[in-house]
Amino acid sequence: YFQTYQVMEGQGQKTKRKALSKVFTFSWPGVRIPNKALVSKDIVQFLRTPQQWVQFLLMGFFIAVYLINLSRGSIHFDEMAPFWRTSIYIFNFGFTGFILAALTARFVYPMISMEGRSLWMLQMAPFSMQRVFVEKFWFAFFVLFSLTEVVALASNFFLGQRMEISVLASGFLFLTSLALISMSLGLGAVYAQFDESNPMKISSGYGGIITVVLSLIYVALSVTSLVLVINLYQGNGSQLFIGLIVGFVVVLTVLYTWLPLKWGMRAIRAYE
Repeated sequence: YFQTYQVMEGQGQKTKRKALSKVFTFSWPGVRIPNKALVSKDIVQFLRTPQQWVQFLLMGFFIAVYLINLSRGSIHFDEMAPFWRTSIYIFNFGFTGFILAALTARFVYPMISMEGRSLWMLQMAPFSMQRVFVEKFWFAFFVLFSLTEVVALASNFFLGQRMEISVLASGFLFLTSLALISMSLGLGAVYAQFDESNPMKISSGYGGIITVVLSLIYVALSVTSLVLVINLYQGNGSQLFIGLIVGFVVVLTVLYTWLPLKWGMRAIRAYE
């Protein structure tokens, strides 16, 4: 079934089967065969869409420039007052959250719609559409969370951030990744556009705008909460108040994660 699917996706060009067979037969340790087929399909689908990988590389270039500039400014950061150092740390976390929001809205939101008119092939496969949805979630989470976590840890290292603050920021980034990826994938399934093959047009639609707005709201609340926690921690503030702020972020993350995933699974099961 999987080989037939790839031949049909390649419009019957047999020469592509040899070139793509290395990706399909790659040994994914610990991954079940249906999930392996779906991951391989998503990778090849990404590589077949120049609008996707070109913008991904461009985003990676901008991130690299940002990190290089931080690495060259360590002397100046050491000479700053604690207030300004903390402000720069918070700005750096907000920038990382903004990167994640941009990546999820641009690359995760169109994932369901990019299946296009060939969605019926996945519906005919010997597994449920819910598995397709779950695979796309974990695939996007693994890639984007790993990327943003590397950016956060590298930038905190260049800024000379203390270890406990870096760990706290990484925990907030983990919650942010769960919320933004779930929301982008869920709303992408609810507002799917299977008749559109351009991912940029898919992201700029009605559902894409809602996703961007909600993502920015979450990032703003997350950054504000991190600012309060760091200030209370450094000023020996009330542990109860710190716990309430962290609890608020956790509850907000649960809502941002559970509701979109629920709506997305309901929508993907109802496709005809």
